[in-house]
Amino acid sequence: ALPISRWLRVNLGRHPEVFTVARELHYWNVAHSRNGDASIRSPEWYRSQFAGWAGEPFVGEATPGYMIWRHTPARVALRMHLGIPRARLIALLRNPIDRAQSALRHHARRNRIPPDARLVDVLRERQPVTLDRLCLVTGGWYRSSLHPFRQAFGDQLLVLLHDDVRSEEHTSEL
Repeated sequence: ALPISRWLRVNLGRHPEVFTVARELHYWNVAHSRNGDASIRSPEWYRSQFAGWAGEPFVGEATPGYMIWRHTPARVALRMHLGIPRARLIALLRNPIDRAQSALRHHARRNRIPPDARLVDVLRERQPVTLDRLCLVTGGWYRSSLHPFRQAFGDQLLVLLHDDVRSEEHTSEL
C-alpha cells in the first residue's frame, strides 16, 4: 500500500481535470539547494517540474515537509502565499503517535537510526524535543504547524484526518 499522502496525490492525479507532480518537490521549504546553486530552486525550476501539464484546470504537488515544524511553517506559508496566493491546500493529519512511528521506520530505512530502534528509546536520547532533527515529535505539532497556513490561506485550506481518508481508500476512488 502507498503512504496515504502519496495515495491521495496519485488518485487526485488520475482525475482528468487534475495534474499532479509525481514526487515531493520541497520547493517552498527550501531557500536554496544544498550545494549553494540557487538556480536549482528558482521559480523557473519550480515551473519546470510541471512540464507534463496538459491544461488541466487543477494543478498540484504534495510535499508533507511543508508543514514540518523544523522547516518553519510560518516561513513556508508566507513564501507560498506570496508565490501562489489563490492556492488551495490540503493538510492530511495522522495520529501523532502513528506518524512518529512511521517517521521512525522511514529514518531506519535510510540508516539514520538503527533498524531495531524503538520510538520511546530514540525520543529519550534526543532531548530537548525542539531539537528534534528527525521530526519524530515535532512533525506531529499540528496546531502550531497549521496555524500560519490557516492565517495565510483561510478557507483555502482543507484539513483531512488520515483515518477518515484511509477508511475511504478501500471503498472508493477519488
